[in-house]
Amino acid sequence: MLKRGSIIGRTVHSIREARKAKSERPDYISVGPVFATPLKRHLKKRGAKIIGQVKKIVPVPVFAIGGINKRNVTRALRAGADG
Repeated sequence: MLKRGSIIGRTVHSIREARKAKSERPDYISVGPVFATPLKRHLKKRGAKIIGQVKKIVPVPVFAIGGINKRNVTRALRAGADG
């Protein structure tokens, strides 16, 4: 059982998953991997464009994950990432 005030997040890797996650009513959604990352080699990078697409679907903050670094963080934020 979760404590009152707990924050629930959901990670998605596609638009289809974002639509499903919306019905689960998380407090925030992480989307990725936005850029290539050695930690998730089995997942295809999605590019910054998916951030804006997910933001149009869900009413909660969207966080970019996967391969984010000093060189590309601005691209993720400009695409609409809340963090």
